[in-house]
Amino acid sequence: MPTVPRLPSPYLEKLLASSPDIIVAVDRTGTIIFYNDGARSTLCYTPEEVLGQHVTRLYPDLAEARKVMSAMRLGYGEPPGQAKNYETVFVTKNGTRIPVAICSSARSRSASRTRSTTPSRSSSTT
Repeated sequence: MPTVPRLPSPYLEKLLASSPDIIVAVDRTGTIIFYNDGARSTLCYTPEEVLGQHVTRLYPDLAEARKVMSAMRLGYGEPPGQAKNYETVFVTKNGTRIPVAICSSARSRSASRTRSTTPSRSSSTT
């Protein structure tokens, strides 16, 4: 069976950073640790405004953020720890609500480091 070559990490980081889709990664406490160009252009926050902030900043309210976390834990359309095409709402810097479909997955490098990466696509037609 042929092996698939692994892409170098800097290449993957650049690919994720430049994606037009919203990609946000958070640590296990919900702190935003990665925020890409697609998120910046769609949500209008600069990385400096959101990195180190809690992910609830991107949702209209705490209840919506909790619904997303619950869907991920239960495995919306996927095994527990993942959500696929879960529809929710993000809020832009100017307060505009935009519908998004989230694909989210908890990844654990060790018991103490769980991260959730949330590629999202705006489902608005503007």
